[in-house]
Amino acid sequence: MSEELIEQIYHFSKKCGINQVSMVTNHMKIVGELYHDENDDKKHEGFVTLTNAKVWRIEDICNCKEPDCKCDEATSLCTHDWLHVNVHKIIAFSLIK
Repeated sequence: MSEELIEQIYHFSKKCGINQVSMVTNHMKIVGELYHDENDDKKHEGFVTLTNAKVWRIEDICNCKEPDCKCDEATSLCTHDWLHVNVHKIIAFSLIK
């Protein structure tokens, strides 16, 4: 199942021409850019690799109704140039334009 999810994430990203993704685990929200290595067709088993990743705890995510809300930009728990996300922990994902 995990390999299928990895392939679907990369497939939809390529099909839509969108590289930024938001992933949700039981405890975190992760936003970053999918890493594509054109020389490596085989994805790393069990992990989705992101660059320029930001991580939030679920309980810290803003739920205000402001139209131009920037709250989440200020509340990220940490940022990473590279982040490998365990695909078994992903419960939802969305591509971001």
